Amino acid sequence: MKDSIIPITGRIAIIDDNINEVKPLMREFSQNNIPYVYIKGDDESFFPEEPDNDIRILFLDINLLGQSSTNDKNIKSNLISVIRRVISPNNYPYVLIYWSLQEREYDAIIREVFETVLEDRRPISVHRFIKSDFFLIPGGEEQPTDKNIVEELKRIVQGIPAYNYLMQWENIAHNSTDKLLKEIFPNATPDEWENVTNVIINSLGQAYIGQYFHDAPIEEKIKASLMALNMIFVDSLDNHLGQCEINNPQELTSNDFDKQRIGELKATLNHKLLIYTTPNNICEPGVVIQYTKPTNGYFESFLHKVLSIFSIKHEILCKTPDILDGLLKQELGNRVKQIKQEIQQTWIRIGVVVTPSCDFAQKKKICDRVVQGVMIESQFRNYLNQGDAFYTSPIIRHDGRNYIVVLNFNYFITTNLNGESDCTILFKIRRPMLAEIQSKLARHINRQGIMNL
Repeated sequence: MKDSIIPITGRIAIIDDNINEVKPLMREFSQNNIPYVYIKGDDESFFPEEPDNDIRILFLDINLLGQSSTNDKNIKSNLISVIRRVISPNNYPYVLIYWSLQEREYDAIIREVFETVLEDRRPISVHRFIKSDFFLIPGGEEQPTDKNIVEELKRIVQGIPAYNYLMQWENIAHNSTDKLLKEIFPNATPDEWENVTNVIINSLGQAYIGQYFHDAPIEEKIKASLMALNMIFVDSLDNHLGQCEINNPQELTSNDFDKQRIGELKATLNHKLLIYTTPNNICEPGVVIQYTKPTNGYFESFLHKVLSIFSIKHEILCKTPDILDGLLKQELGNRVKQIKQEIQQTWIRIGVVVTPSCDFAQKKKICDRVVQGVMIESQFRNYLNQGDAFYTSPIIRHDGRNYIVVLNFNYFITTNLNGESDCTILFKIRRPMLAEIQSKLARHINRQGIMNL
C-alpha cells in the first residue's frame, strides 16, 4: 500500500486576492481528493480569528495588493501582515510556495523578512511558482499546460526526505482512523444507525472503566469510550504502517551537525517522548510529584543509598593507582561528600505514582501508591548504583537542564495524595516509561532470593 505524501487533512492553505486565478488549482486539488483552505487575501473576513497551527503547505500570492503595488516596501509589509495572521509561532514546519503572474523573483525579500521579522514563523523551504506555468488563462478561458501542480508538489516534498516521511505518516494516521471507524461501527440502516452506534460506544466505555461506568458522569463515560478507541487505534496504525510502502526511502544523515547540539536535542526529545507537562489529577498513574518541604534528612539518606561507593572509588584509583589505603579512604570520603553537595544544588525530590491504571480509572483505589526518588543532573549517572532495587531513566531535558530520574524501590509507600500539603505536580510520564517502572517494581517485590551456605 502506498500512501500519499501530499497532506490530505485540510492542511493546505491558499491565499490569493483573485479567486478566478486559483480556481484551476482548487479543481486540481478536488480531483485528487486533496482538501484545502482558501483565504481571500484582500478581504479581512476570510482570515481566521487566531493563526492556524497546522498548515503544511502555504500557497501565497505575492501581489495581494494588485499589480500596481509591487515595490519592495509594500511586498514586505503585506507579507508580514498575512503570515502573522495565518501562521502561528507554534505551527508545525511548513513549505511556502509564493506565486504571481510575473517572472520577477522575490527570494531576497522573503529571506530578509523571515530572518529579521518573522524568525519564529519561517518555513523549512521556499519555492517560486509562476501561475502561467501551470494554468493559462488568456481572456478568462483556461487552457492546460505541460506542468502538473500536484506532481510538482510531490517533487518538492520528496526533496526534503524527513518532511516527506512525516507527511506520509500523518496521512497514514488519518487513513487508519477512517479504517478503524469502518471496522468498529458496522453498516446499518439510517433508522438503526444511532442505536447501534450508541450501544457500541457505551460498550467500549464500560470495557475501559468497568462497573464504575454505570455511576460515572456522562462526560467521563464519553471520555472512557474514546480512550478505549485510542487503545484499538494504536494497533490499527501499526498495522497500516507495517503494510505501507515508504515513498522514496533515503538515509537521513546529520554528519555536519554539532555533537553537543545532538545530545541536547536527544534530551529534549526524550522529554517529549516520555513526559506529559499538564496532567489533570495528582493521583493519576504516572504523575511525578515534587516534594516542596524539608524532610529531615529523608532524601539525603536516599541519596547515600543510590550512590555507588565502588564507582567513586574506582574513579579515584584510575586517577591515582598508587594511592595508599589510608589516603584512599580519606579521599573517598571527601569525594562522596563533594558529589552529594554538587547533586543537592540542583536535585529535585520526587515521587512517581504507580497505582494500577485500572484501579484509578474504575475508582477502586484505596490509597495512592508511590515510589520515591530524585531527579539529578545526568552528569552524575556514572556514580549511581545498579541493580533490581534501582531504576534510572534516560536523560530528559527539564527546566533547562539534563536530568535523570532515579528511583529506589525500597522507598515504596502508600499515601493519600489529595491530603498531602508538601507536594505538587511536576509532570506526568507516558505509559511506556510507567509500565517499565511498574514492571521492575513487580520483579523487585516478587524476587525470592536464594538460601545458601
